[in-house]
Amino acid sequence: TMPRLAYVTRTLPEDQGRPRILHAHQDLAEILLICGGSGHYLIGETFYDVKAGDLLLYNSGVVHDEFSSADDAIFSYCAAIAGLRLPGLRENAFTADGAPALFHAGEAEDMRLLLDMMYRYLREDRPGCEALCHHLMLALLGRVLQLTGDAPRRDRAETEPKALGRRVQAFIDGHFSE
Repeated sequence: TMPRLAYVTRTLPEDQGRPRILHAHQDLAEILLICGGSGHYLIGETFYDVKAGDLLLYNSGVVHDEFSSADDAIFSYCAAIAGLRLPGLRENAFTADGAPALFHAGEAEDMRLLLDMMYRYLREDRPGCEALCHHLMLALLGRVLQLTGDAPRRDRAETEPKALGRRVQAFIDGHFSE
């Protein structure tokens, strides 16, 4: 099955005054990219100090909250994804449960551009924007997996031809009626 983009949000420094509630998403995983500012984020039972260039990955069902610094407000993008199935992990999870949720992405300009394009295209609501954003989301997922090092999750005994064959078979099985 193919992951699906549920939404993309942008948080600007001037949005920091809005109240937030500790929450979790039971059927979504989220990618949060810090583009500017700094703050403290609670993910599960762990507090993380974040700054520009940091990437936070929220698995489904994990409680999280954001606390922006009063003098250095956060600028961030968030993409929520449903139907995420990565090898060796439960559904809607980027990492193993209990693994660190913070990754240092450096400048992360490529991810920021992908998130910004998705945000703008969805706001404009032009015909075909959902399909375009789906492909941008796949590019973002690929970049996130490069950054987080998805190799340990994959079955190393499975060769690339076998993996390709299984993906083709899964696609045909899921779309045979089309």
